[in-house]
Amino acid sequence: MPIKAGTVNDFEDSMAEAMENALAEEYQILKGEALPDMGQEDRRMLLSAIAQGVVRYLKDNLDAFELSSEVTQVTGEPDAPLIRSENPASIGVSGGGGGSIAAGAADVTQIDSADNRVRSRGSANIDNLNTTGTLYS
Repeated sequence: MPIKAGTVNDFEDSMAEAMENALAEEYQILKGEALPDMGQEDRRMLLSAIAQGVVRYLKDNLDAFELSSEVTQVTGEPDAPLIRSENPASIGVSGGGGGSIAAGAADVTQIDSADNRVRSRGSANIDNLNTTGTLYS
């Protein structure tokens, strides 16, 4: 679902509406009564402007986001070798128990095994922030 900052004229299902709902909840807790309707238009204008600023800032600074993941693949039957290569001399193993395997130019295939695990780590950048609705520049 795209992020929608919202405007006074397009308030429904927006970040600004979520802010107003949170404000209403906090107001109820603090004051013991519902958020008054008085000043709603000005409040929505302020919340829409804040939401648009937040979304614009995020869009303009996508390089600040860092994602990382670690994936463990587990497959097949126990006690099978982790890798097989047509050129075993091109495979190097370093660090006992938790080290790394470097395959160079060898053709390496993971063999199915319940105990064999291949961990992949990486990072990514966010290239786009999916938004909808009006976002004033």
